[in-house]
Amino acid sequence: MEVESNGSGEPTDTEAEPPERLDLDLLVVGKKMGLSFDEMNMFRVRDLIKFVRIYTGNDEETEVRQANQADFDRW
Repeated sequence: MEVESNGSGEPTDTEAEPPERLDLDLLVVGKKMGLSFDEMNMFRVRDLIKFVRIYTGNDEETEVRQANQADFDRW
């Protein structure tokens, strides 16, 4: 079994351990997004996680395109 690495020695998203306190992480992210506790309370946990992914643009269905030489030339 090969270990996935990003080249810097840090674990990638697939290797990262789940958060120790997911409940607190969700509350912090919800507050940073500007939601009140009442608004967060209206979500189910899976809906809040999906909402956070949509808000941050980290939806699992999106695939990141590898940069090519033309991208570096434009940069």
